[in-house]
Amino acid sequence: SPAGQLGFPHRRRCMNSLRFAIDWEVERDCRIVVVEIRRANLRHNTDLLNRETTQRLLECTHEAYLEAFGEDVLRSDCVASFLDEPSPAGEFPWTRAFPAEFQADHGYDLVELLPHLALDLGAKSFKVRRDYRDTLHRLVCHHYLQSLQEWLRQYGIDSAGHLTRSEWLSYSNLRWPNELRCLKYLDIPCCDPLGAGIGKMGCSAHHIGIKTVSSAARLFGKKAAGADAFAVGGDTIRLRDLQFMLNYHLVLGINYFNVHGLYYSLESERRDEAPPSLFYQHSEWPLMQEFLSYMKRRCQELAEGEYVCNLAMLYPSTALKCRRDTDPSPDAALHQVAEQLLSHQRDFELIDELTLSEQTPADFAQLRPFFLLAHAEWIESATARWLEEYVASGGTLFLEGPVPKLVDANGSSWSFAEACRTADFCSRIPAPELCGEGSGAVLIRQMLRNGKSRIFLFNRSTRPFNGTLDGEPVRIAPGQAGFEEELRPQPDLPLIAPINWQVRFEENSVPLHFWEYDGGNIELFFHQQSGLPPQNANEFTAKFFVTAPIALKLCIEEEMLAKGEFRINGNPLEQFERAKFRDCREIECPLSDLLVQGTAPTLNIISYHGSLFENSPYLRGDFQVNFPQGFLSFPVLSPSPAEFTIATPCDFRDLGYGAYSGKAHYSAEFDIGTAGIYRLAFTQLHDSARFSVDGQLVGTRIAPPYELDFELASGKHRLDIELYNAPGNRDCLAGLPTGLRLEA
Repeated sequence: SPAGQLGFPHRRRCMNSLRFAIDWEVERDCRIVVVEIRRANLRHNTDLLNRETTQRLLECTHEAYLEAFGEDVLRSDCVASFLDEPSPAGEFPWTRAFPAEFQADHGYDLVELLPHLALDLGAKSFKVRRDYRDTLHRLVCHHYLQSLQEWLRQYGIDSAGHLTRSEWLSYSNLRWPNELRCLKYLDIPCCDPLGAGIGKMGCSAHHIGIKTVSSAARLFGKKAAGADAFAVGGDTIRLRDLQFMLNYHLVLGINYFNVHGLYYSLESERRDEAPPSLFYQHSEWPLMQEFLSYMKRRCQELAEGEYVCNLAMLYPSTALKCRRDTDPSPDAALHQVAEQLLSHQRDFELIDELTLSEQTPADFAQLRPFFLLAHAEWIESATARWLEEYVASGGTLFLEGPVPKLVDANGSSWSFAEACRTADFCSRIPAPELCGEGSGAVLIRQMLRNGKSRIFLFNRSTRPFNGTLDGEPVRIAPGQAGFEEELRPQPDLPLIAPINWQVRFEENSVPLHFWEYDGGNIELFFHQQSGLPPQNANEFTAKFFVTAPIALKLCIEEEMLAKGEFRINGNPLEQFERAKFRDCREIECPLSDLLVQGTAPTLNIISYHGSLFENSPYLRGDFQVNFPQGFLSFPVLSPSPAEFTIATPCDFRDLGYGAYSGKAHYSAEFDIGTAGIYRLAFTQLHDSARFSVDGQLVGTRIAPPYELDFELASGKHRLDIELYNAPGNRDCLAGLPTGLRLEA
């Protein structure tokens, strides 16, 4: 959404340069025919309004699986079918039968009024757009979503997935009018927040999109509210970032996750399409199970019990149907209202006008005694009457934004609403009382389980929150979430403070991202933005220095050899073997015997003769690296000791491992004078770690708070830490902080 102010923080392949993702070797002579149907604006073009389209889709996919595997396998092994962003074609989706369907719905001919869809040509224009999108809603829901759902239910398979950009209301509702109601036709409705800004204050616009899904799941009695989660987070994403995003989803009501990228793609890892890879290519992969176990536990906890909420907010379905694509969007204003509510711990549930009309006003006033009508330029007259009856039944209505116009009363204003405008509406809604500096960063979700209230809290800030909830103290670490009883401040304990640490790394690496050619140079980290070199450039060189003999290797993607030849200092490189690095498609060649070496830093040049590759080759070995020339362009490599001995832990960069991502092993001995319970606490830890004392695992931490309490006997003990940092330093020299700092 344009209201989301943080772009994709990574080198991303241009999505217009499409390519096949499946390699296929033909086993016999045949003719391969490829037909691509594309509209000029490159939009999706499938006619989802036509029931026959869905039938053909089922024949080609679902029924093909049925024929291949049989009904028993589908019933026993297929839990759900996931659809990802189906989208009707164009700005004004159409099908051949649309005029007749419209005539049946509304009793008049649309064809002669088509200009009203794009232009304001009089008092009837907004009504024509509303009626057009009502018919569109019915066709895409019944002919596509419902048809898929009915087929799947024959075999006990859930229909799951997300529609088009749910966080961008003004866009999604062009294709899926009243998207909230559309989600009725999915067994597990899902959202799809993208990017690294998810949940961060001031830079994301996902409140409404996620709330749309969690509200629909409750309103329509779904088994779960889902998310196609954690995609396009970038090359630098950490497990703690994933847990932060997860906690944000959880507190807004999501309890089912399809983890995007948690698999090995057909075309190597995801760095050339929508990183990150959340599979073994990720440097924190050995601790991924810790994250998944946390996710499973929290989903189970938050799926149990009854959701407690006293505020309903209108999903502006009619206003979105009446607007032109060129009209001002309500997205930013609605996000700000949602932020105002959530940052003051006023949780809310969205409801659209059609679903609202199915509720009894008096009963709804008991369930949701407060109702917010925010930035809805148009509503139905029937909705206005319903809300008046809701107020008469004891409900409290608040108006934020303009007074709505009544779409089926010639656009006249709903005068009743003006009296409901209240400047301080947020303070008039009862809520749990959270006090303390930084409380605006804390979101809550209240549940009722076995007659007992439980409040789940999430701290969006980078600082710990120390305050009170309804008078009881709570302490929430940055990015942490939990139920109130889990967040009580812990009593002080004596701290463990080992000195004289031994630190070991696995092989270091540095990407060769800066390449020169006759007439210029290219930066592979950002080559999408800077452009490609001239077509006639066929020799590229990368330079580095060595200070002493080093066992060094060049590591490349296997497909690079099909495009050209590598040399070092003029010598061809031919002895490539499979590498145990990053990805199963990597190969490496020893360089040591071909290096130019001296008593001072000595220049070595790697050249590549062929067509340009997309991803950086790497130098690998037991070395320290620094960049005295600046710009991270010409690395200087020095031999590294097998083990470092340091008085106190420090940043990897201080040890020459600033380009390293992976596991570092820390060990230290310490003495305990008096047996008892002790605390190991870190003011900084980048980014996740597994802890052992005297050879026994005592805990794993992937996100703050980085603290462990355990019992120790008197005497000498050994502490071992396996520390993993995120892939950004390895993959794109991100310069992220590393290492750990003990709490004094």
